[in-house]
Amino acid sequence: MLESINIESFIQSLEQRLRMMLTANIPGQLVDDSLYTISFDVVLPWSTVQGKLPSLSIYWAQPEQRYSRTGLGEAYRYETSGPNRLQACREVYQQLLNCWHHEQHTMVPVEHCLFFAQAFDDHDSMEKAWQEFPNSLMLVPAVLLQQKQEQQVFSLSCQAHRLNQPESMIREWSGLIKTLLQAMQGNENYSEHRHSLLQRQAEPTKSEWIQSLDKAKQAISDGEMSKVVLARHLRFSSTHTLQPEVLLQSLSQHFPSCQILGVNFSQTSLIAATPERLLSLKGQDLSCDALGGTIERSLDTQEDKQKVEQILACTKTRHEHALVVEQVQQALKTVSHSLDIPESPTVLSLRQLHHLWTPVKAQLSQGKNLFDVVECLHPTPAVAGTPLIAAQNWIKQHEPFDRGWYSGVVGWLDGNGDGELSVLLRCALLKENQLDVYAGAGIVKDSDALAEFKETELKLSTLLDVLTEKKTPELEPFSLGDVSKAS
Repeated sequence: MLESINIESFIQSLEQRLRMMLTANIPGQLVDDSLYTISFDVVLPWSTVQGKLPSLSIYWAQPEQRYSRTGLGEAYRYETSGPNRLQACREVYQQLLNCWHHEQHTMVPVEHCLFFAQAFDDHDSMEKAWQEFPNSLMLVPAVLLQQKQEQQVFSLSCQAHRLNQPESMIREWSGLIKTLLQAMQGNENYSEHRHSLLQRQAEPTKSEWIQSLDKAKQAISDGEMSKVVLARHLRFSSTHTLQPEVLLQSLSQHFPSCQILGVNFSQTSLIAATPERLLSLKGQDLSCDALGGTIERSLDTQEDKQKVEQILACTKTRHEHALVVEQVQQALKTVSHSLDIPESPTVLSLRQLHHLWTPVKAQLSQGKNLFDVVECLHPTPAVAGTPLIAAQNWIKQHEPFDRGWYSGVVGWLDGNGDGELSVLLRCALLKENQLDVYAGAGIVKDSDALAEFKETELKLSTLLDVLTEKKTPELEPFSLGDVSKAS
């Protein structure tokens, strides 16, 4: 049972504290269109989302690192789409940084930050399941709770002109914080929830998938491309109303090494446990994941080790992975002055799947920034194919649905120009009792249609098993230091 707090007393104390801080620290040079953020330490009796996910909220976590961000409300929002969306975001972000004032009242320095997301396709009209989500988004939450290890920090943001009436702004902030605390303090026993799912739609069907894969292999044989990623979309209805907080808790428990994401816009929630980091940038230090190639894990320890050896030795999988690494290498050469890429991949072991993985490190060139890296890296060959333009065109012509944010980019940028972004995989959309899930597989010349179809089934099951509380046995992840590298 979680320890609770007297929320009303907490809010009253918080409001007094805010009055003192704002009275003493509001700078006189702020202009009306600038953004203001004030950050301060708090002490709460929990360290992650425990209850319901409020509307207009964002939850992002790295459970293994005991690090999370929970945002509520909007202090600033920018949306765009089209072929110039990344350039537009780059310009708006720089303008924002130039007029973003940050007051800190924390023991440990903490950065003000914004949430960033973009769809897989810059022309995606975001219809049907994705209609409540913009194509590209930059959002500064009005209230952001950052938790790392034992440190907890509130960052409260608003447009500078709102500070002309500080009492009104304080009431708005405290109202959002109260909503957040009431949601987080919920301690319902979610382990009692069980869902039965009925499949309502499959795009493409199994027979259509096989036909599409044959066409893709023919295009590869004809030299149009070397690899293309085919995706599937399934829609289910549930016997009960779907609750994103149930999945977020379960995903955090089952996939602690992944990036856990929850976004709630109006009536639709997005949840994800994505294993692939697109980039992490700190100063000039850049890290990226090259992920490609998947095999199912085994319940038998010895057989599971043989699975690792199998994926490392598989010519088809190694070729698929090599295409990803090569593309990442060529892309990063345009924005960095040094690269550190292992000669051979290792294995990233998750709860049910092994993936071939090559960690890439680089030093960003002078004058380059995070958006330059996104522009050259995404979409990666792991979610689109290679050559990129040919693969993207093939997907547009043959994939029977729009991907929305699936296989797009999500993460956070801070006030220093640093950030951490992930490729959005292993995700689901929840709306009342409707569930939409997505998964894909990389197709190369040696791909087998049924084997690739099974791979997508395995990826889909990582979410579906959690939702239905299927009792799949836990598998210990391998220590990467203990896994032999391919020769």
